[in-house]
Amino acid sequence: MNNIPLTVIQHAPHIVEYRIQHPGKCGYVSLTLVVTLAVSVARSQTGSAAHKWLLLVLIPILLYWNLSRVVYESVISLYPHGLQLETHRGIRGTPLTPPFTLFISRKFIALPAIADIIINEGLRRWNVRYYLVIVCRNKANPIEPIVVHVVYSNILPQFRVLKQVYLGLHTDLFTRENKRE
Repeated sequence: MNNIPLTVIQHAPHIVEYRIQHPGKCGYVSLTLVVTLAVSVARSQTGSAAHKWLLLVLIPILLYWNLSRVVYESVISLYPHGLQLETHRGIRGTPLTPPFTLFISRKFIALPAIADIIINEGLRRWNVRYYLVIVCRNKANPIEPIVVHVVYSNILPQFRVLKQVYLGLHTDLFTRENKRE
């Protein structure tokens, strides 16, 4: 996970997307293997019934595993409204083919709920991992607990990439917020 590219897309004057493509290998090769395996089981007239049942159970598991891989994750800054966290799952692309998204999960965080955006560090085995966190607090009811949303939780990019996103989000949200007041 050394070279995870960050793509910054300016959709409109106040809408900026910080997208990180998953660095993993494409899924077309393993998906082709699953389809080949399914066709061979369907055409096979030899072999035991237990062997066929094992393959019929294994094929949907492998198919789900191939189709639910993370393609990319992004944070979209929607200035006066807040942030949107997205995770796109599907088939990762190759140098010749684009990625194919099948499932998208989105989470919107309103700007008044955002208390801060921080870069934190955690330990995983013998490694130090940095992660970007959005700290949310209910200003109307301070008794409620603080909620923390981890950005890029499936990819966990390097510190230099997180720092670029951190500085961009602070510029997009909090600098404009202070200028408006």
